[in-house]
Amino acid sequence: SVDHSELSFGSALQFQECYAAGGGGAMSATILTAGVNATVSISNGDAGQSGGGLSSYRVSMGAGAVLQVENVSSGRNGGGLAVEDMTVHAGAKVSVTRCDAQAHGGGLYIGARLQVAGQVTVSQCVAISGGGGLYARTAEFSANSVLLVS
Repeated sequence: SVDHSELSFGSALQFQECYAAGGGGAMSATILTAGVNATVSISNGDAGQSGGGLSSYRVSMGAGAVLQVENVSSGRNGGGLAVEDMTVHAGAKVSVTRCDAQAHGGGLYIGARLQVAGQVTVSQCVAISGGGGLYARTAEFSANSVLLVS
């Protein structure tokens, strides 16, 4: 697991079977920036607080970047991801599958703003309180963006 205030990268990060008593089962970063064509994969983990896979204030997914989160859970918000401000640039893809939260946002919890110009897919996620797939205070979508929740 990674606990860092700012993490920027342009290659691949992979986390499996990570657990945290607090937030961010695999990773907790104030700012996470995934550069062009970077890949982040998080699977099979748990967090006692928010962000089963990832807990962050700000996440930015660059063009061609991929974030895949599956089979993670949280004791509070954001079974897969708990983020305040998330930007998914054109060409970037975020996929959250089979995640659950004890409060809001089974797959993805956005506390402030979600901006999507790329693709976000959330499937087979559950939340006890609300937003089984996605909970977002504010969401903005560009003309060619894609949001799939199933």
